[in-house]
Amino acid sequence: MRKSKVTIRDVAKAAGVHISTASRALNSQTQHLITADVVERVRSVARKLDYRANAFASGLRTKRSNAIGLLIPDLWNPAFPAIVAGVQEVVVREGYEITIASDENSSERHATVIESMLSRQVDGLILATATLKDRAITDLASRNIPAVMVNRRDEQGRTSSVISDDERGIALAVEHLVSLGHRDICHIGGPQNLSTGVTRLRGFVKAMKDHDLKVPDKHVEIAASYSRADGARAAHQLFAQNRRPTAIVVANDLLALGCYDAPSIRRDALPGRHINHRLQRHALRGFGVASTDDGQDRTSSDGNRGSRIAAPKTRGARLSGRRHRTSSHADTA
Repeated sequence: MRKSKVTIRDVAKAAGVHISTASRALNSQTQHLITADVVERVRSVARKLDYRANAFASGLRTKRSNAIGLLIPDLWNPAFPAIVAGVQEVVVREGYEITIASDENSSERHATVIESMLSRQVDGLILATATLKDRAITDLASRNIPAVMVNRRDEQGRTSSVISDDERGIALAVEHLVSLGHRDICHIGGPQNLSTGVTRLRGFVKAMKDHDLKVPDKHVEIAASYSRADGARAAHQLFAQNRRPTAIVVANDLLALGCYDAPSIRRDALPGRHINHRLQRHALRGFGVASTDDGQDRTSSDGNRGSRIAAPKTRGARLSGRRHRTSSHADTA
């Protein structure tokens, strides 16, 4: 015969308290309203009875799920595991869980995935996917749904954002290359419908001008997406224009890796081995990557820190348009 499921009423009766007291004692957000000895007694009884709270029923009653939705564009991008880990660290500590989804860099899926999360009654959203003119942000604001953007920002100030200093990060890359003696520097930029692509391109142009270096149109190639494949295509297009720069500043790590895949950038495909040797060892700079003299690239990102800022802001966040900056190398997407 199947054992009947233990209810909160059973726990309260066994602990000798009212049902509402048992409920508060078992909820990390309300247990402070109960004395410590009662909390411990109720929880001890719950463990002995193997009580499991019915989150679905609780959500229907309170219209809250104690869950936060985290939407990322790409599960394969190495920048996002640190963001996910940072969010989870905070939300679990605050008594929440996270629901993770990816829109796979698809504008068609973007709004659909957001609506799917909201249908699961998430209490707020952390978005690492929004575009510059994202209608979903306007919709969230009109519905008063708490949302925070991470690694993206909204130029219209419709929601808060946690971002790295993209312009400063790119400026440091340009400064490093100039210090090595490079003057013929090109840029492979990110998509211009994303704040990171726009800001990093702007940072590159400004940094070059600060060093009295010109940036002709042919010195810039914009990638269709932040992917290794599009990095390779952009690099191939840059070199197909008979450009042979001694250095390239790349908008993110995946695009930088794609540069190594481009046939026109390989050592055996270049007319000058010396130039390509310098390119591979010193002069291919991806945002968030630290190049070393041994030819190895090591990431110096701290997306975890940025996401730890984003998570608590989602809880009860207002769509105020405030921005919070992390370090210059806080992200690579």
